[in-house]
Amino acid sequence: MAVPLATSAAAMTPVRRPIAVAVVAGHPGMEAGIRSVLEGDGRFITVQVGAADVVVVDGMEEAPADALVVRLVGRDVVGPLPAPSAPAGALISRDASDEALTAAVLGVAAGLVVVDPDLEARGPESVGAPGDDLTPREMEVLRLLAEGKPNKGIAFDLGVSEHTAKFHVGSILSKLDAGSRTEAVTLAIRRGLLPL
Repeated sequence: MAVPLATSAAAMTPVRRPIAVAVVAGHPGMEAGIRSVLEGDGRFITVQVGAADVVVVDGMEEAPADALVVRLVGRDVVGPLPAPSAPAGALISRDASDEALTAAVLGVAAGLVVVDPDLEARGPESVGAPGDDLTPREMEVLRLLAEGKPNKGIAFDLGVSEHTAKFHVGSILSKLDAGSRTEAVTLAIRRGLLPL
């Protein structure tokens, strides 16, 4: 007797387990609020720090050195912000929406670096993002690379010669240690240099 196709396909579909998330906060109310957001979303379960895939840390609370961390910071923080951890980590505003928090946790669990655009606006030196040795012009070129522009298109958009555009692309590939334009864009997204 044959098993119906729908049943056999369902049996072969791997079951995805929820992402285990620990919350470290100095204030019980903040911890409860973060847990509530995560527990209300079926993609996450909250656990103790030692069993976590990702740790959400409020402010400057300590996090395990080897943890994938989503750090929440207030807009009133003075001085340099802690850099997102590599190879994956996040730095988002304490005022971020529930959707932004869950997106950051998902991104970090997927191996990405996530930086809240509001915090990024404070400057790469304050965020300490990898790749901060790219010049502002190279960042413009990188954004155009992400749009799929060829050297001629980059040159036209920036009002420079095609040779200059090619020079900038080569410099970006070198600084990101990328073997191709596609790899450069992929690495830039993973390092938080480009938004998703």
